[in-house]
Amino acid sequence: TASGEQAVFFADLKETVVTGAKYGFSTDGSYMGKPFTCMNEKWPKAISAIGDGSAPAVVEYLLPTTASRVQGRVGVFSPSEAKPDQQPGGPIVFEVVADGRVVWTSAPMTKRDAAQPFRVNIRGATKIELRTQTKSGYCAWGAWLNPQVVR
Repeated sequence: TASGEQAVFFADLKETVVTGAKYGFSTDGSYMGKPFTCMNEKWPKAISAIGDGSAPAVVEYLLPTTASRVQGRVGVFSPSEAKPDQQPGGPIVFEVVADGRVVWTSAPMTKRDAAQPFRVNIRGATKIELRTQTKSGYCAWGAWLNPQVVR
């Protein structure tokens, strides 16, 4: 972050709404109570909301009035009990939604241990949604890897 900026992990904020996370929700880099990895790293401030494919899993936050951007990575993680050949049943797509408007969309992710960075200007927004979408709930191990709001 640039000088004078402060970054806060979303995991350290209180979410206002969580919907569609039928197969689990966590803000501590765990899945079913055990830490997961992505790209052979642990992500202690990762947020995962695992949907069943019928609707996006959405985690919503109110933003500080001074928020200027959100940043981090999204990825497909490997739970501790995953078998080597298990992959998502369909592409996983991540979206950042600011005040009801999609401001960033990931490329579709189909392989475990893959990640993409994001950095999005959200100045003036009051509410943010982190959306995780897939058509299949099978191995839909998508996570927001240590996402931050910067003010």
